[in-house]
Amino acid sequence: MRTLACVVLLLATAASAEPKRKAAPDKLEKAAGEAFAKAMDAQDRGKADEAARHYQTSLTLAAHPNTAFNLAELYVAKKKLRDAIVHYELYLALSPEAADRTAVRALIGELTARRGTLWIHEPAKEASVLDLGAAYVIVNGEIVSRPGTLKGSAKQQGVKHPVLRGYYHVDVISPVTYDDVDFRLDYGEDRELETSARKPLVGNIFGRVSDADDIDLTLNGVGLDRSSTRIQVKPGKHWIKVHDRGFECTPIEIDAPKGENVLYIRVVPTEILDAPREGPERCRKLSIVKHVLKF
Repeated sequence: MRTLACVVLLLATAASAEPKRKAAPDKLEKAAGEAFAKAMDAQDRGKADEAARHYQTSLTLAAHPNTAFNLAELYVAKKKLRDAIVHYELYLALSPEAADRTAVRALIGELTARRGTLWIHEPAKEASVLDLGAAYVIVNGEIVSRPGTLKGSAKQQGVKHPVLRGYYHVDVISPVTYDDVDFRLDYGEDRELETSARKPLVGNIFGRVSDADDIDLTLNGVGLDRSSTRIQVKPGKHWIKVHDRGFECTPIEIDAPKGENVLYIRVVPTEILDAPREGPERCRKLSIVKHVLKF
């Protein structure tokens, strides 16, 4: 599936506070101690990447809580929050009686809840067939922007949306075309998406299945599964057939809109049933989101 151009957003941020640092342990194997000393020297010279490498070497040679803590602090400064959390957890595991245990546990909680920013916008240097200002922007089934709500010049208009760690699905739907992207974000991660229109395609039904490779949706013989699909059907009531791992499940009733309006439907399984399955084999429970997009 072709996706939007994705670039990790390097947002300008204020300089991070100087990481806290624990002193060299009294008892540390010679080679590990030498690597620890090199790491502290690199930190003093402002060489964070070099310091991280030496701390990691020291930690590999002799796992010590002070080394894990210092490495975690460096990762926070570098906005590598997943690595920071891992090493704070290691610090607590290696030092169960640490005096700052409560503070470190609270910091881990803050880092896991830290939000990033999703910045969706049109390309800055070329015309886009997909007019973002005339489109709906939908993130994980939630409408975050409607036609006519974006501000700024034609080349700078876009939408910023706060995001947590997890999997994301973005659909951008205009009256005549659409674009979509699937991606994963880590703790506190920012992401930039440039809209890039597919070929012009009209239709009053826009369907997608998320987080499942074995659920099939069919509407009037057209599959809506595993990727975003936009099709035209006769206005009025229809039934979408649902197959889950070979089971024929309860169909989904929809009401296809008239004119240029589009019915958006997103289907996500809310449970995982892996073989061998416990209990009777059956269809999974589904979360179904529907929006009528009015143009």
